[in-house]
Amino acid sequence: IVTSFTFEKFVNNTNPFEHNTIAHDDATATGKRKILLDNNLLYLEMVRRLERNGLGQITSVPHHFAHAAGAYFMSGFKDSNILVMDGRGENESTSLMEGNDGEISVIESYGSKDSLCQLYTYATHLCGLYSNIGLEGKTMGLSAYGEPEIDFSDVLLFQDNRYEINRNSMRQLIRHKTSS
Repeated sequence: IVTSFTFEKFVNNTNPFEHNTIAHDDATATGKRKILLDNNLLYLEMVRRLERNGLGQITSVPHHFAHAAGAYFMSGFKDSNILVMDGRGENESTSLMEGNDGEISVIESYGSKDSLCQLYTYATHLCGLYSNIGLEGKTMGLSAYGEPEIDFSDVLLFQDNRYEINRNSMRQLIRHKTSS
């Protein structure tokens, strides 16, 4: 590996070309489209530069595998359990993998409809803390100071050692929304 980077750093608002994001981040739809267009152009320019320098062979890997590989291969462990959780990859939101002797295999995964991160984002929205960039970290930090008042037992269901998110029950939580 001569170089590696994740495409999400180019298409999200957190890319290595910090000046580009800050210059166009006006939190409007137009501003967001400008960031996306500029970052896609930066990605294509990076690919062209690699190709000009004889490094044009680019291998795409599934989103969660990229996260898992970065963690596992940099950990120094020969054997490891790997948990990847984010809003969504291509189709997955949570993946449990194992790394053994330099190989990574998927043990179990959950699709985007059962994304715990999206559920957390929705909880952040209900608290009145969500904006265009999301402030889930504030929800997490403030949670230590609160008391549980909302019952999530109809939202997060457990059966046969797996979980499932009941989206209909999740939407019913809107009655608890705090004013922003």
